[in-house]
Amino acid sequence: MAGAPADGSKQPVTAKAQQKRRAKVEEGEPQASGPNDSNDQQEDQRPAKIQRTDEGEEDSRARRVRLIRVAQETKTIIPTILTVTPEAPPDGYKYLLDELPQLDQKNCPNVRTLVKVVEGDTFNTAINLANAAQFLDHEDTKPVCILNMANADHIGGGWEQGAMAQEEELCFRSSLSFTLKKEFYPFGSLVAIYSPTVVVFREDTRKRHRWMDLGKPEWLPIVGVVSIAAEVGPAVMIDNSKKYRYVNAKDRDLMKGKMRLVLRIAATHGHRRLVLGALGCGAFQNPKHDVADCWLEVMKEKEFKGWFEAIVFGIVDPGHRTGNLGIFRECLDGVKL
Repeated sequence: MAGAPADGSKQPVTAKAQQKRRAKVEEGEPQASGPNDSNDQQEDQRPAKIQRTDEGEEDSRARRVRLIRVAQETKTIIPTILTVTPEAPPDGYKYLLDELPQLDQKNCPNVRTLVKVVEGDTFNTAINLANAAQFLDHEDTKPVCILNMANADHIGGGWEQGAMAQEEELCFRSSLSFTLKKEFYPFGSLVAIYSPTVVVFREDTRKRHRWMDLGKPEWLPIVGVVSIAAEVGPAVMIDNSKKYRYVNAKDRDLMKGKMRLVLRIAATHGHRRLVLGALGCGAFQNPKHDVADCWLEVMKEKEFKGWFEAIVFGIVDPGHRTGNLGIFRECLDGVKL
């Protein structure tokens, strides 16, 4: 196991720095990814000339072309972003479930956990959760930790080819791809990659991935990331209550093992606030009702009791009762652990 130090000696983002980094997630209609006329200083300080994307309706081909350009822009500017955010090096560590010790209850903070399910992009949900830290009655020195629902074979999935899913969106917007090292791939069934400090510097796809304020790097959000891949296309059935379930118990057990690894990594490194997701419930076709139930069962296990203050599931879908959002809300929203 090539693990990151877990003794608490490396605390890359202080609460004061987090307070500086509060980035407001704007609401409203998508805006063009063009330069801000009122921020000439930002343009002067940016060493790489970046071509801007335009606003407008897109067909699938135009969207793919634009996203390829966004990926190229992001890869070009990441070295500069890392230079101006030295507290967020592009480190990545590989963990195997069998080699990572169970959590030691002697170190448990024994906090109550509130689980929420919201409609939202992973990074936006994490930024909002980080902003809420100002209302805590104690100092939290660790950034929010998010789940990257990863491709096990390729860094960032198809982000450089203009594909769009959760992992691709994370790579479009941040330094995540630089923490996912080639030597980690392909990674096995019960393997995850931990990235302690990932810098977010672009807005979401609704806002056409326009730049955040690069002239103020101290305000750019920093998050921790755990990347893990769901199994692709397990056998699924619909039970008598019309819920999607795993056919094979081994597939369900494997999913729960992945979830344990995510929570164990996050807790080992002191993260108290998590943003998770509907792992494997998109293109990988895992059964959404069973996956939601698996999350609940794992979070209730004795090992994980008392380690997290907040666990938020950020899910983007239409929100109807049969979609991931509705199903996860029904199972998990408001649960107290």
